[in-house]
Amino acid sequence: MSAGYSPQGQSVQAAPSPPAWRELAATFCIAIAAIGSAPVLHLANPALAITIEVLIGIAIVVAVPTSAPAVAIFVLFFQNLFVSILSPLVPSRYPPISTSSRATISCSAP
Repeated sequence: MSAGYSPQGQSVQAAPSPPAWRELAATFCIAIAAIGSAPVLHLANPALAITIEVLIGIAIVVAVPTSAPAVAIFVLFFQNLFVSILSPLVPSRYPPISTSSRATISCSAP
């Protein structure tokens, strides 16, 4: 028998994981940034917004794959809320219709 390496006497400890609230806070921050950037980018250019949002989605899946499902669920649930909050900031392409400028259509029987 030789006096070689024997792993029986050694123990390997894993690095302590961060508290759960830190991971949860980071997931929410990523999700809020992903949702909030879409309407703001849409104001600048709709095609640019779609392209950037696809790249943000790919970056989330590559960088933090364990948080990607939670971010996707959060975005699906709260996307309309963010859009409704930011929609008054979107300029209208058409002027508002006033009641005095509406054409009146009358149908009279002969």
